[in-house]
Amino acid sequence: MKYNYTMSAGDDDIYSSTRWWERNQESDSTAISSIKEDEEIERILGEFEDDLPLNDVVETSEPTADIKPVIQDQSIDLEGLSDADLRAKYTETFANEFKYSSKLRQLNNDIAMEFAKRGIPPASREYVGADPVACRNEDYSYYMNDLQVFDLYWIWLNYRSHITNTSACDGLFSGIFLGDVFNFDQAFKIAIGATTVKGKNKNLNRTNKIKFLRLPECMQMDLATLRTDAIRKKQGREKQKKREVEERFDSLLVQSMDIRCKLEAYAKQSDSRIRNIDSYVNTWLSVKVCPKSTAEALREYSNRTGKTIGRTTFTNIVKLLKKLKIT
Repeated sequence: MKYNYTMSAGDDDIYSSTRWWERNQESDSTAISSIKEDEEIERILGEFEDDLPLNDVVETSEPTADIKPVIQDQSIDLEGLSDADLRAKYTETFANEFKYSSKLRQLNNDIAMEFAKRGIPPASREYVGADPVACRNEDYSYYMNDLQVFDLYWIWLNYRSHITNTSACDGLFSGIFLGDVFNFDQAFKIAIGATTVKGKNKNLNRTNKIKFLRLPECMQMDLATLRTDAIRKKQGREKQKKREVEERFDSLLVQSMDIRCKLEAYAKQSDSRIRNIDSYVNTWLSVKVCPKSTAEALREYSNRTGKTIGRTTFTNIVKLLKKLKIT
């Protein structure tokens, strides 16, 4: 499926209208990479007319780039891919150092729109990041700016009508999450974060974008770039915990194969009362996942199998497994 990128929530297909980056953009000299420090910076910052704190307009290593059009290429059909295959498609394309060509940029956006369509937030898309040094490279700069646009689009899609600071930076953030059509042009300008202080070209850093967008922690937890360091670390801890749980469960699944073999051998005995081996294996798994509570183990059994099992039957199976020393 080929996506276009001005979104309307009221349409049957919200992925319709004109591709946002194909519109001609006026090149703005304020959207170039951060300039070097000189002896005038401190004096200029003290005179900043928007009455922002001194750290609101900074020399930053955060990616910046002026807006350039992306040439239309043939889109790749992504609808038939599973979530895992979609992540794999992204990873195989962007995991290594790359030149962010118009073709790659289009693919990046196609994948982002497909993720959004499936309700997968940016934080769960396994985006490849770039360190501050790499972001000084123009290709990575465009790439990281696009990731910020995807964050902004996700907020608009899921937290419609969220109010931003309407006066900061001459209204740069005003209305970005309002209305039925998402403004990709404005979003990219926010990602660049360009402003001018007494003729000096500056770029807002991530902290100030979060501030002016008024993003609470619950929203930041969904995002891949517009998040504080504390939220980034929290996301990392939760991902690690999830990986550990998945690895442990996979190990239990392997063990359950041995449990099944033992039960099948026992079931062949003439006096065996075992009829439904699946229920015994699933009971064993549920107890291993939730060893401290029978009630939680029963819920685990129901959630995983889609079936209910009586508490008495469940406890009797557990007793038999222990008697047979199948643990």
